[in-house]
Amino acid sequence: MDNDLTPVRDILSGTTGYDWAKYGYSLITEDTFEGGYHEGDYEKDGVMYCGYCHTPRQILHMWRGEMRAFPLTCRCQQECLARIAAEREERERQLKAELCRYHALPYPYMHQWTFAHDDGGSPQATRYFKQYVEHFAELRKEGNGLFLFGAKGTGKTYAAVQIVNALCDNGYRCLVTSFMEIVKNLLSLNRENRQQYLDDICRHDLLVFDDFGGETNSNFFDINMEEIVKTCYRKFIPMIVITPMAQDTLEQGLNATRQKAVDRLKERCYCLTLRNTSRNKQLTKERKEKMERLLEVGKAQQ
Repeated sequence: MDNDLTPVRDILSGTTGYDWAKYGYSLITEDTFEGGYHEGDYEKDGVMYCGYCHTPRQILHMWRGEMRAFPLTCRCQQECLARIAAEREERERQLKAELCRYHALPYPYMHQWTFAHDDGGSPQATRYFKQYVEHFAELRKEGNGLFLFGAKGTGKTYAAVQIVNALCDNGYRCLVTSFMEIVKNLLSLNRENRQQYLDDICRHDLLVFDDFGGETNSNFFDINMEEIVKTCYRKFIPMIVITPMAQDTLEQGLNATRQKAVDRLKERCYCLTLRNTSRNKQLTKERKEKMERLLEVGKAQQ
């Protein structure tokens, strides 16, 4: 800065509370941004320059026969405004993700079931699920989902919720439920509201149906379950179906209605069997150790 240039602080009142000459706009947030001139600005060639980035803060234009200086955003102020906009966008994205998560998941503790917290027990399967999330936009167009098989404790529900949490982060609307839960809700509605309820269910980007195959035989359940699958099938709604049954035993003894539903599911859902039993054992061990610590089990009597 030339020594003969008068600092703008001697002409205009700058924004207080920040050392603009040292930091420019780097410390400003959306709440504290005030714009205007700041300490260190100077005049050159008839316009004001930013004392931090040394780019013009004014531009000369003819106005009613007179040359006047009009405000101009300097480079560091542009960068500040861009950062503020990016931070606002990220906050809005995170808020939307949390709202999607609260809608999608039946229990708050599932919010922590993410790929970041994966125990590494099934690295190959986890890679498949990450790939499903990465290519979901394409898979969604064709209604492609997953059919997860495996014994209790192999991490099927955990894997599905990992996918849901990742998709919620990307703004997709998901729902973790079960065929039994939906049929129970249908049973409580009158005929006029049942179709509206099914339509609302099918407005999701992904539906996860847990505990399939263990329902009590019921004509009402079979008919409505098949109707749910058929509706999702026709509307290309991706489904993740979770069952504790093995692939070779799932279809044994199915009636015609359930068989029709399973055929549709297997047509759209890639079948994958999970065999990792370490997750359930590890969780059980951790719970036991926590209880022993809290109850002071094994601690000598004082």
